[in-house]
Amino acid sequence: MAVGYGLAGCLVDFGRDIHAVGTPPSRPAWHVGLENPERPGSSWGSVGAENVGIATSGDYCRFFEYENIRYGHIIDPRTGRPVRNRVLAVSIVASSCLEAGVLSTAAFVLGKDEGMELIEDSFGMEGCMFMENGLRQSGGFLKYVVQ
Repeated sequence: MAVGYGLAGCLVDFGRDIHAVGTPPSRPAWHVGLENPERPGSSWGSVGAENVGIATSGDYCRFFEYENIRYGHIIDPRTGRPVRNRVLAVSIVASSCLEAGVLSTAAFVLGKDEGMELIEDSFGMEGCMFMENGLRQSGGFLKYVVQ
Protein backbone atom coordinates (compact mmCIF):
# COMPACT_ATOMS: atom_id res chain seq x y z
CA MET A 1 0.00 0.00 0.00
CA ALA A 2 1.37 3.44 -0.88
CA VAL A 3 1.12 6.05 1.83
CA GLY A 4 2.11 9.01 -0.29
CA TYR A 5 5.19 11.09 -0.93
CA GLY A 6 7.00 7.88 -1.90
CA LEU A 7 6.56 6.25 1.51
CA ALA A 8 5.62 2.60 1.71
CA GLY A 9 4.86 2.86 5.40
CA CYS A 10 5.08 5.03 8.47
CA LEU A 11 4.37 5.15 12.20
CA VAL A 12 2.29 8.00 13.57
CA ASP A 13 2.42 8.75 17.30
CA PHE A 14 -0.76 10.36 18.67
CA GLY A 15 0.53 11.04 22.17
CA ARG A 16 1.57 7.43 22.89
CA ASP A 17 -1.20 5.92 20.78
CA ILE A 18 0.42 4.53 17.65
CA HIS A 19 -0.96 4.03 14.15
CA ALA A 20 1.12 1.78 11.90
CA VAL A 21 0.65 2.24 8.17
CA GLY A 22 2.21 -0.28 5.83
CA THR A 23 5.52 -1.84 6.80
CA PRO A 24 9.06 -0.59 7.37
CA PRO A 25 11.64 -1.15 4.61
CA SER A 26 12.67 -4.81 4.33
CA ARG A 27 10.59 -5.86 7.37
CA PRO A 28 7.27 -7.73 7.62
CA ALA A 29 5.82 -5.37 10.27
CA TRP A 30 6.59 -2.50 12.62
CA HIS A 31 7.67 -3.58 16.11
CA VAL A 32 5.87 -1.50 18.72
CA GLY A 33 6.92 -1.92 22.34
CA LEU A 34 4.36 -2.29 25.10
CA GLU A 35 5.43 -0.28 28.12
CA ASN A 36 5.90 -2.04 31.41
CA PRO A 37 3.68 -0.19 33.93
CA GLU A 38 5.84 -1.43 36.78
CA ARG A 39 8.96 0.10 35.14
CA PRO A 40 7.86 3.02 32.90
CA GLY A 41 10.31 3.61 30.09
CA SER A 42 10.93 -0.11 29.56
CA SER A 43 8.84 -2.60 27.66
CA TRP A 44 7.52 -5.98 28.72
CA GLY A 45 6.98 -7.10 25.12
CA SER A 46 6.17 -5.89 21.63
CA VAL A 47 3.62 -6.37 18.90
CA GLY A 48 4.04 -6.60 15.15
CA ALA A 49 1.92 -3.89 13.57
CA GLU A 50 0.77 -3.33 10.00
CA ASN A 51 -2.20 -1.06 9.24
CA VAL A 52 -3.45 -1.05 12.83
CA GLY A 53 -3.79 1.30 15.78
CA ILE A 54 -2.33 0.46 19.18
CA ALA A 55 -3.32 2.18 22.41
CA THR A 56 -2.57 1.57 26.07
CA SER A 57 -4.54 2.94 29.02
CA GLY A 58 -3.24 2.89 32.57
CA ASP A 59 -2.58 5.06 35.57
CA TYR A 60 1.14 4.40 35.92
CA CYS A 61 2.29 7.68 34.33
CA ARG A 62 -0.36 10.16 35.42
CA PHE A 63 -1.17 9.93 39.11
CA PHE A 64 -0.53 11.56 42.46
CA GLU A 65 -0.16 10.23 45.96
CA TYR A 66 -1.89 11.64 49.00
CA GLU A 67 -1.49 10.15 52.49
CA ASN A 68 0.20 7.08 50.97
CA ILE A 69 -2.73 6.40 48.61
CA ARG A 70 -2.18 6.51 44.87
CA TYR A 71 -4.82 8.25 42.73
CA GLY A 72 -4.76 7.76 38.96
CA HIS A 73 -6.11 10.09 36.30
CA ILE A 74 -8.71 7.68 34.88
CA ILE A 75 -12.08 8.18 36.59
CA ASP A 76 -14.69 5.46 36.92
CA PRO A 77 -17.94 7.13 35.78
CA ARG A 78 -19.94 4.77 37.98
CA THR A 79 -18.34 6.13 41.16
CA GLY A 80 -16.79 9.46 40.17
CA ARG A 81 -13.51 8.29 41.74
CA PRO A 82 -10.18 7.19 40.28
CA VAL A 83 -10.07 3.57 39.13
CA ARG A 84 -8.55 1.20 41.72
CA ASN A 85 -8.98 -2.36 40.51
CA ARG A 86 -5.47 -3.92 40.36
CA VAL A 87 -5.27 -3.51 36.58
CA LEU A 88 -2.12 -1.56 35.76
CA ALA A 89 -2.51 -1.20 31.99
CA VAL A 90 -4.64 -2.38 29.08
CA SER A 91 -3.21 -2.50 25.53
CA ILE A 92 -5.44 -2.88 22.49
CA VAL A 93 -4.75 -3.53 18.80
CA ALA A 94 -7.57 -2.32 16.52
CA SER A 95 -8.08 -0.89 13.05
CA SER A 96 -7.67 2.67 14.36
CA CYS A 97 -6.16 4.51 17.31
CA LEU A 98 -9.60 5.88 18.20
CA GLU A 99 -11.09 2.40 18.55
CA ALA A 100 -8.04 1.11 20.41
CA GLY A 101 -8.04 4.09 22.79
CA VAL A 102 -11.73 3.88 23.61
CA LEU A 103 -11.60 0.14 24.23
CA SER A 104 -8.40 0.27 26.30
CA THR A 105 -9.83 2.92 28.62
CA ALA A 106 -13.22 1.21 28.94
CA ALA A 107 -11.60 -2.16 29.69
CA PHE A 108 -9.26 -0.52 32.23
CA VAL A 109 -12.24 1.02 34.05
CA LEU A 110 -14.25 -2.22 34.00
CA GLY A 111 -11.41 -4.28 35.45
CA LYS A 112 -10.11 -7.80 35.06
CA ASP A 113 -13.25 -9.83 34.32
CA GLU A 114 -15.70 -7.37 32.77
CA GLY A 115 -12.90 -5.62 30.89
CA MET A 116 -11.61 -8.82 29.34
CA GLU A 117 -15.15 -9.81 28.42
CA LEU A 118 -15.57 -6.46 26.64
CA ILE A 119 -12.31 -6.98 24.73
CA GLU A 120 -13.30 -10.52 23.72
CA ASP A 121 -16.71 -9.26 22.53
CA SER A 122 -15.24 -6.41 20.44
CA PHE A 123 -15.11 -7.47 16.79
CA GLY A 124 -11.75 -7.04 15.08
CA MET A 125 -9.90 -5.98 18.24
CA GLU A 126 -7.49 -7.85 20.47
CA GLY A 127 -5.90 -6.89 23.74
CA CYS A 128 -4.09 -7.71 26.92
CA MET A 129 -4.32 -6.62 30.54
CA PHE A 130 -1.21 -6.12 32.64
CA MET A 131 -2.28 -6.62 36.25
CA GLU A 132 -0.61 -6.66 39.64
CA ASN A 133 -0.80 -10.45 39.62
CA GLY A 134 -0.12 -11.34 35.98
CA LEU A 135 -1.11 -10.88 32.37
CA ARG A 136 -4.40 -11.73 30.63
CA GLN A 137 -4.81 -11.76 26.85
CA SER A 138 -7.72 -12.04 24.46
CA GLY A 139 -7.88 -15.10 22.24
CA GLY A 140 -6.23 -13.53 19.20
CA PHE A 141 -3.71 -11.22 20.87
CA LEU A 142 -0.82 -13.66 20.51
CA LYS A 143 -0.90 -13.34 16.71
CA TYR A 144 0.48 -9.79 17.19
CA VAL A 145 3.15 -10.63 19.78
CA VAL A 146 6.72 -10.44 18.46
CA GLN A 147 9.48 -12.55 20.03
